Amino acid sequence: MHVVLRVLLLFFISSSSAHGVELRLDKYQIRTVEISAEARSSIRPPIVRVFDNLLRFEGISEEISLARSATVDPASARATVGFDPDTLSLKWLDTTETLLWASWKTFPSGEGMYTKEGHLVLAFDSERFREIFRDSIYSYGSTGIWESTAVHMDIQFDSPSDLVLRKTEDDRWWSDTKSIFASNDPEVEGKLHHSTTRSIWTYRLREDRLVFLSGERFVDIPNATAVSELARTFGVPERRLRRLNPELKGKSTFFGSLRIDDKLKPYQHERDNGIERQ
Repeated sequence: MHVVLRVLLLFFISSSSAHGVELRLDKYQIRTVEISAEARSSIRPPIVRVFDNLLRFEGISEEISLARSATVDPASARATVGFDPDTLSLKWLDTTETLLWASWKTFPSGEGMYTKEGHLVLAFDSERFREIFRDSIYSYGSTGIWESTAVHMDIQFDSPSDLVLRKTEDDRWWSDTKSIFASNDPEVEGKLHHSTTRSIWTYRLREDRLVFLSGERFVDIPNATAVSELARTFGVPERRLRRLNPELKGKSTFFGSLRIDDKLKPYQHERDNGIERQ
């Protein structure tokens, strides 16, 4: 399998050299095209005009559909919902510059400043792009000064052939109920809680397909907590929790990053762009 990917990457490199095409990540344009009424039956009201945002690099004829944006003003072509072009980030995932990662956020929406986060991984062979991974996820939302959820995804390519998705979720909430996530700050009297969870999925890149290898989940424990209480909190037998975390050996309490699952199911796409009904 490793040999197949090396051959594929070498083909990409030799093709690029032969055609003399250099893809510059700082040389691109975004073209906005309105989508016809017939093609937007799934759009949420009160949106009235919807646009597709196409990415095109200098010297490359192909255009890449990034994400949709929209407006609620029928007289305006300026998008205020969905894809925000000012947040677009482009990055090579590998040293041979054949795997491109594009990410972006949507315009904040509502009093809770709700946003989505988009991700697209493409394989580039000097002439065309092939889609490897795409999703748009919930990114941020607040229901009050003390309560919010923030989610971020990071993507990494581990040579020679593994693509790793890392999703981090930060939750803050106000509650009189005690928990292991309660703040030690005396000013909030233990009522402010904060938890950070990281989910990691590893895939094998096999030509243009992703083959699931493993999934695991970690939780940050902010305060020294009895291992038995951690086991109860996360519904994991203490013996299994200790197996998942060898550093617990000989310890009765723990704080830091705790692995709570090594059998996480494959990544589930959200496909939430903030515009279309799910």
